[in-house]
Parts: sequence; C-alpha cells; structure tokens
Amino acid sequence: MKRFVLALVVGALAVGTASLPAAAANRPPTIVGIASSNPAFSTLTAAVVCTGLAPTLNGRARYTVFAPTDAAFASLGLNASNVCSALPHSTLKNILLYHVTPGTRYSASVLPRHSNQLRTIETLLDDQAFQVNSQGVIRTSSGGTSQIVQPNIAASNGVIHVINAVLIPGAAMSEEDD
Repeated sequence: MKRFVLALVVGALAVGTASLPAAAANRPPTIVGIASSNPAFSTLTAAVVCTGLAPTLNGRARYTVFAPTDAAFASLGLNASNVCSALPHSTLKNILLYHVTPGTRYSASVLPRHSNQLRTIETLLDDQAFQVNSQGVIRTSSGGTSQIVQPNIAASNGVIHVINAVLIPGAAMSEEDD
C-alpha cells in the first residue's frame, strides 16, 4: 500500500510539474518581447534598447505603451539603423518616455466615453501629458496628432496601443547627450 501511495504522489508531482512550463508558455510575452518579435516595431525596439529602457519595459512593473510603428518613425527620417545616432540620447529617451504611462490601461480607460470629451494621459516624462478623444486621436501639447490604429495588445507586464505617428513632447527637451 505504501508503494502505491508513493507512486501516486510521485505521479501527481510529475504531472503537476509538467504543466508548469505549459502555463508559462501560455502567458503573453513582455512589452519588449512583443515589440522585438514584430517587424513593424524594429525602430522602436532599437530605440528602447539603445536608451537603456529595455530592462524597465521588460520587468515586472506594469506599463501602457503607445507604440509608434516603423512607418511613423520613417516619417521623421528615422529607422532601426539610425534612430540611436540621429538624435541626442537624452532627447530620444524623453520621446520614448512620452509614449509610456504607468499601469495597464486598456482602451476603455484611455478613450473618453463621450465624443465631445478628451481624456488626459499622464506619461513617464516628468509632468508631460497628451490628450485622447473618443475616436482614438491623440493630441500633444506641441500640436502633433496621432491615431490609435490597434488598441489592446496584451503583454504580461502591461498593454500596447499601436499608433501611427511619433508623439513629440511640448516642453523643450534636453539637447545634451547623457
């Protein structure tokens, strides 16, 4: 009887441990994992890596990222091979921080409920914010606009909303390289 119980316990442990990797495999990748596996985000990924933000956006803290596509960066003359050298490091880092807000904010908490309202989104760049209308149009204090073209890409540490233009903060950004 003892051997039967021991075999049953060992068998249950083996089944339980075998299911752990499967559960981990079903969990979505991090924000950085999603961006780096999608060719539409190669410029964003290069910028995140060269500014040192990859560990932050790959960690356990939860963030919402308004992620410009490669086409959005290309409209500014930037691509994966030149984004890290075309702008001063601190300027590029400020631009990226302007695309990130703390916490997980799906479209229901980003978009206002009524068409005549704007929702203010605080970013990780100091006291900088931008506004979003109910159609997903983002307006920056510098006068720029962008559109959320694909909302709610779930990551294990937050959510990504794909946008079609790079957001430029309104306040003067440092031109000195860190």
